[in-house]
Amino acid sequence: MGSFGQSCRVYSGVFLHYPWNISIGDRCVINSGVHITAPAQVVIGSSVLIGPYVVINSGSHEYRDRSQPIRGQGHKLGPVRVEDGAWIAAHAVLLPGVTIGRGAVVAAGAVVTRSVDPFSIVGGVPAVPIGNR
Repeated sequence: MGSFGQSCRVYSGVFLHYPWNISIGDRCVINSGVHITAPAQVVIGSSVLIGPYVVINSGSHEYRDRSQPIRGQGHKLGPVRVEDGAWIAAHAVLLPGVTIGRGAVVAAGAVVTRSVDPFSIVGGVPAVPIGNR
């Protein structure tokens, strides 16, 4: 792994792909069934809560060239950052290039396609602001 903080709790069934690109801060909780795929860097701050079955992926397939199979078009990469004290609720998805601001909340089932401001609450598909804390 890139780094792994102290006093973290990682439940069973967590999958880390490209672990050398993953850094996790102190006092984090990563619940069951979480998938973190990190062809580009994934940084998780301290005191972050990640609910069950969250997907964090710093890579996506290119697909725009209709004359080529998607499989042969390469990948689009973008680092993902989850700042200190954020909560990513169950079944949320974080896509390449997003930052989840300090203390933000991502509602259950949300698909985050754009960065989230600190202490804001987002939800939906795609995720949009629904409140502040």
